[in-house]
Order: sequence, then C-alpha cells, then structure tokens
Amino acid sequence: MALFPSTSIPSAAGGYDIDNSCRFDDGDSAYLSFTPSGAGNRQTWTFSCWLKRGNLLGDTRADIFSVGHQTNNGWTDQNCFEIQFGAGGVGEPDGIRINGINTIFLRTNRVFRDPSAWYHLVVAFDATQSTATDRLKLYINGTEETS
Repeated sequence: MALFPSTSIPSAAGGYDIDNSCRFDDGDSAYLSFTPSGAGNRQTWTFSCWLKRGNLLGDTRADIFSVGHQTNNGWTDQNCFEIQFGAGGVGEPDGIRINGINTIFLRTNRVFRDPSAWYHLVVAFDATQSTATDRLKLYINGTEETS
C-alpha cells in the first residue's frame, strides 16, 4: 500500500501516534492505493476498518472504501464497489451506504454524526449464499445493520 500524495496528518493529536493508522485532511486529496497482483477470491471476502469522522460533510458523500475498473464504456455496477457516507436519501448524508455506480446495495437508516466516536465497520460478502439478503452484510460496532 502507498499513500498518495504523502501529505497525511499525524494519526493522533495530543503527543501520541497510533501505530499503522492514518489521518486524512478533507481539504487534501490524499488517499491509500493498492494494486493487487491477481484477481483473488471475488466470491467471499471481508472488509474491516476502524474509522472516525473528522467532520460532517452535509450534502457531500465521503468514500470510506472504493474499488473499480473503468472500461471503454465507463464505470458500471459490475466493476465498481463503494462504501461511503452517502449524499441524499433515507438516513443520508450521515448514514452509510454500499453501492455500485447506479445501484445502492445496502444503506443504513441509522446515522453516524458523532465526530468524537470511533466506529468499527465490517462488510462481509458471500456470493455463494442462496438468499440475496445473506450475500452482503454490514456491521457497525458489532451490530448488523439490516435497514
């Protein structure tokens, strides 16, 4: 993984740093980037992170994680996946949504408006499940978000 550009802010204020953590200034364009060497298992996977909101963004969406591959025809739901604090709709902009380009796969009615709170976010995907509602799950602080 590499940080581009290398202008991240120290991970904690008050004279200490948290090992292996990053803090990003929303006024900059810094982000993490990783290019895998192969396709890996795209049938079952889990994404997990701890996050803390720096400030609330109003109508602006804020990506937590995104991955995609642009084709000659542009971005499509088949090659784009995002986890974000969304903009517009039920429970948003301070809710979390998981979407492709044109499809919202899951979104929370619960909002996350406390910039002093840490949230543990887990997204679990299992395409082998026969029931659609079992294929994509979102957990915040150990609680499954079902609506």
